[in-house]
Amino acid sequence: MDILLVSLAAMIASSVSLVSGFGLGTVLLPAFALMMPLPTAIAAAALVHLLQSGFKLLATGRAAQWGIVVRFGLPAVAGSLAGASALVVLGTGPELAVPWGADVLMTVKPLNVAVGLILIAFALGDRPIARTGQSLPVAVGGLFSGFLGGVSGIQGALRSAVLSRVGLDKTAFIATGAVTAALVDTSRVLVYGLSAADALAGAPPALLASAIIAAALGVAVGTRVVGKMTDQAVHTVTRGLLVVFGGLLCVGVL
Repeated sequence: MDILLVSLAAMIASSVSLVSGFGLGTVLLPAFALMMPLPTAIAAAALVHLLQSGFKLLATGRAAQWGIVVRFGLPAVAGSLAGASALVVLGTGPELAVPWGADVLMTVKPLNVAVGLILIAFALGDRPIARTGQSLPVAVGGLFSGFLGGVSGIQGALRSAVLSRVGLDKTAFIATGAVTAALVDTSRVLVYGLSAADALAGAPPALLASAIIAAALGVAVGTRVVGKMTDQAVHTVTRGLLVVFGGLLCVGVL
């Protein structure tokens, strides 16, 4: 039953993340955490996420805007590593207990609220932050989203928030995000590889393999769905998911 539930969650989340650029880690980590120690769950989710980035790269990478990959993706990698280092030094910051209903307290992190508001602002804005030929705004967006993502752990949503405002068509948006995700995930593995490998040793092999296979199937399904969507539909879905995700961060659900 555990394998079935994880596989279903991985396939659905992988399909959605093929379109939007985020969501797989958000779904997989809590699912894994119910079945294994948290360090092992984090390592397992990171491995599936890395491989899914590879699957997306194979499926869509040829359509990437390589100029944007260089100007956005490389600063995003640098920002991600800097943000992760800052997280190790500074911690995640304070947490606030907020009443949610009669007998329920939600734990809200001010950092997550800030990220949530940024996601909502990007999603609801109409004006592009840059055109594809403008280097500086794209590079600043990559560095900013990478650093804030490294500190908060919310990489994909921030990346999609910026890329959705750069004026890319649906295939270039998805492919450029996939290449950037693969670069960020690979850099994190290179930095944290040994400790992650030790933690991963405790993951049930069958559960991990099923999640990887399901993520690959999700990419295949998502690719077929995207082929039937217009550019506007892809951006509308992405922005809608950013608003929902940002709202859940603000109220402490995520």
